[in-house]
Amino acid sequence: MQVWFCVEPDVGYTFADVLLDAFYGMKRSVYSMKHYSRIIAAFLAAIMLTSSVGYSVAADGEDATGTDTSVQVRGAADPEDVEEYLKAREENTVFSKFTYTEYIAQYADIPDASEVITFGAADPAYLTASSGNVAASSEYDETLPENGIAGQSLYMGDSDDGETVSVTWTVNIANDGLFVIDMLYYTVPGKNNSIERSLYIDDKSPFTEAGGIVFPRVWKDSDEGITLDQDGNDIRASSEEVNGWYDGKCIDTSGKYGEYFKFYLSAGTHTIRLETQKEAVIFNRISLSKAPTLISYAELQQQYAEKGYKLGTSSANDYALGIKDEEAKNNPMRRQAEDMHLKSSATIYPEWDRTSPLTYPSSSDVIKLNQIKSDKFSAAYQWIEWEFDVEEAGLYNINARFKQTDRDGAFCNRTVYVNGEVPCEEAKYVHFDYDSGWQVSTLSAADGTPFLFYFKEGKNTVRLEVTLGEFADLLAKVDNTIYSLNNCYRGIMMITGSSPDTFRDYSFDTMIPETIAEMAEDLEILKQVVADIKQLTGEPNGSFTSSFNTLINDLEIMTENPGSIAKKLENFKSNLGTISTWLVNATAQPVGFDWIQISPAEEELPKANAGFWENLSHQCKMFASSFYMDYNNVGRSADARENTRDVTVWVATSQDQSQIIRRLIDNSLSKNSDLKVNLKLVSPGTILPSITAGIGPDVVLGIGNSEPLNYAIRGAVMDVSQFNDPDKVHYTFDEVMSRFNPTAYTPYQYKGKTYGVPETFSFGMLFYRKDVLSELEMEVPKTWTEVYDCIVKLNMNGLYFGITDVFGTLLYQNGGSYYNEDGTASALDTALAISCFKQYTEFFTSYGCLVTFDFSNRFRTGEMPLGLADYTAYNQLSVFAPEIKGLWGFTDIPGIEQEDGTINHTGLSAGTASVIISNAKDPEAAWDFLSWWTDTSTQVSYGQEIESILGTSARYNTANLAAVAQLPWTSSDYKAIYNQWQSARSLPEYPGSYILGRYLSFAFQAVVNQDADPGEELLDNVRLINEELTRKQKEFADNENKK
Repeated sequence: MQVWFCVEPDVGYTFADVLLDAFYGMKRSVYSMKHYSRIIAAFLAAIMLTSSVGYSVAADGEDATGTDTSVQVRGAADPEDVEEYLKAREENTVFSKFTYTEYIAQYADIPDASEVITFGAADPAYLTASSGNVAASSEYDETLPENGIAGQSLYMGDSDDGETVSVTWTVNIANDGLFVIDMLYYTVPGKNNSIERSLYIDDKSPFTEAGGIVFPRVWKDSDEGITLDQDGNDIRASSEEVNGWYDGKCIDTSGKYGEYFKFYLSAGTHTIRLETQKEAVIFNRISLSKAPTLISYAELQQQYAEKGYKLGTSSANDYALGIKDEEAKNNPMRRQAEDMHLKSSATIYPEWDRTSPLTYPSSSDVIKLNQIKSDKFSAAYQWIEWEFDVEEAGLYNINARFKQTDRDGAFCNRTVYVNGEVPCEEAKYVHFDYDSGWQVSTLSAADGTPFLFYFKEGKNTVRLEVTLGEFADLLAKVDNTIYSLNNCYRGIMMITGSSPDTFRDYSFDTMIPETIAEMAEDLEILKQVVADIKQLTGEPNGSFTSSFNTLINDLEIMTENPGSIAKKLENFKSNLGTISTWLVNATAQPVGFDWIQISPAEEELPKANAGFWENLSHQCKMFASSFYMDYNNVGRSADARENTRDVTVWVATSQDQSQIIRRLIDNSLSKNSDLKVNLKLVSPGTILPSITAGIGPDVVLGIGNSEPLNYAIRGAVMDVSQFNDPDKVHYTFDEVMSRFNPTAYTPYQYKGKTYGVPETFSFGMLFYRKDVLSELEMEVPKTWTEVYDCIVKLNMNGLYFGITDVFGTLLYQNGGSYYNEDGTASALDTALAISCFKQYTEFFTSYGCLVTFDFSNRFRTGEMPLGLADYTAYNQLSVFAPEIKGLWGFTDIPGIEQEDGTINHTGLSAGTASVIISNAKDPEAAWDFLSWWTDTSTQVSYGQEIESILGTSARYNTANLAAVAQLPWTSSDYKAIYNQWQSARSLPEYPGSYILGRYLSFAFQAVVNQDADPGEELLDNVRLINEELTRKQKEFADNENKK
């Protein structure tokens, strides 16, 4: 039996409404005649629940077009009782977020550990199990520090082949207590990714954050240091890892908990298991003990007095009276911030400050890397260490010229280390207050007392480490509250949908009293957080916390009057997103530095800012230099080589990216070939006009998928398949193309010729929220049939499946094509194409999927727990949504099950290419440059460099598959990428192909917005597509005949 019914669309009324009305006997009020349709729908829903039926109900689209957006759901299982679902959601903890705050609160009455347990990582008395790539190692034992244990090192590899790599130690605890876990580890060279492990106590993860324990790497600038190009501009030094033994305690890398993680261990036997997430490492010593404590500054001063330490007299001013003096460069008591001894991250590097003539070294016309900019030194636990030579031992102040212009109404924090140790409790949280310009001050305690620390004669180090300080606990509360409120939002949406009927009484107080109570509790937490921040910062008006005001106001109204929830829901969602963004920004502690110095007590400090006349002179010089400086030229290297082959390369990326290419050219290509490269940064819009005007370069990097053929139509680019003679080029065309997915260069081929070389390559993947799917008892769909079932269940709960343009994916998975065999006409007038187009549009016309949406935000809130997006969305989510770290993943796009049981996951791809211009001076030299640029080692170096500068959000989507494997993906993430990579397919390009996307969009909009027939609309637009293909291909043939 099959029954179909349809409810006319009504704003805010979803399938969940039908179910709720059926289950709860229409307890809600009916405000107008239009709501009688719901009563009818409820009775029909009740009938549906007693039989196997097909059904169709109204569902909202994101854009209110007034179009019928009825949802047709075929073969869905009987829906669960909403009350049972809510109860299951509360009880489900499989993938829920159980924070460290919640964990440690359970043990508030448990004392810190009373014993110390230390053992070797490879000691068989403790090492009771292992799996995967694990082995005893003595390779680096010769360099073990004094607190190491010889012969007890254990290598724990990366899980490159997807296998689980884990080690388990068994320990006996005498007394109940809270332990910190300390590990001596060696940073094995790898992919330059962070070393990350999941930690389990007695085979259970104690809290969510334990799933990502990080063991940091240490870096330095290359010994070559800052170099100069032939114009006198500074060229940034590359970063090099300093492999060695380091002490690592289990901490929260976001900084929100401030202290070491404490783990509760009761008296008895326990297991501690580490499981590889990223990168190989060697462990040596494992220690369990109580958390370390520090003495106060007053106690430290007393110790100094007992030891007879005197005030030091060595002065930075003995070497340079003014910071601009040349002698300042060699001042042993003052270090320029960019003169780093060690650093915690390759993303910390110097930049040019032109705002002040006092920033040393100063220049008004050439680039001088003279500061560590605030945004490069702001993430929790980042640190910089400087080395000083002190002539006379004694007590000294530490002074700095710094800039904190980002946190109006708040201070930023740093922890101070002297010779590797934090001297006292107060040195953990040193404040850097807000000001609009540069500041010079002495590092002081929170009460304003300047620190005097002991420095021995000879070499000493000072380290500043980013910390959230007093804000840590408050930001952790905000983080947890955001997650809680997102869950509340989803619970409300289960009843209302994303566009509630504001005239309707949803009876929230009786339907979801627990959710309202949870919101009230979260409201009080946010109020207290705001009050605490105001007290900390001393800002009664609370400019730093102004973002909270509207959310708090919304929550007050919604909890006091639940009937207002429907009206406030959209604002609530928006304001919740605002607080999420605030949290990301507040977690950063941006402070920039010009110099650090050690000085005797009360010594006069250099001024922070220049006077009026100095500034005026500086500004005039900068204005004059703007007339002759070429800011588009990317560091032409001083190159005295003779008999070189010159290549001019244009790149349309950012300054940072082009500088990395420049450095790779200088450090690799120029030293190992006869090529001399002139690199220039240009605007994308200037490339084609310049080429057609005959004033272009030899090579262009990073142009879009359709551009090579577009350039070829105009005779502007070369056929690179001609470079296949090993006697003329270093790498043949066939050798270079073997680096890529076989279809990656399909868009650049036409009539037996190839007009571009793949540079980047990207494709769609299915992103999913583990916690939300677990709440709903759903699996990640593997086929489109399963997708339909998922959409139904998500709609039942007011949630969405993020569907993008999958027409091409459906078409190619079913064996279809956009074009006929020779590309002279579209193949979209076939029965298969029409069927796939109809299937594609029905996601929006019949299944209620959103046409437009912000995937990252909806995924973050859980409103869209399943969605298709380019795999590079991983980069954004990793940075943009820290509160759901570990609660999401990505996998192959849905496919079609084949007769042999396998699934066809074919998906369309996109990318960028590099081309050689037709009038290149030396085509073979240009090809040799492209061969080098797309080589695995070059692409790996570029990817690692760009990520080290811009962070995870800039992870490079290289087209070179071997290079992808060496970029800092986790083994599981790389496996997912590789699986979809193999199924990715690039569309061919033909003259006039650009028109296809345009007319398919017209057809889609007509079907979705105007209720047009999919088949008729597609066929009408195919005719227009074929006309343009014919015209453009004739144009191409005419140009070819003229050659």
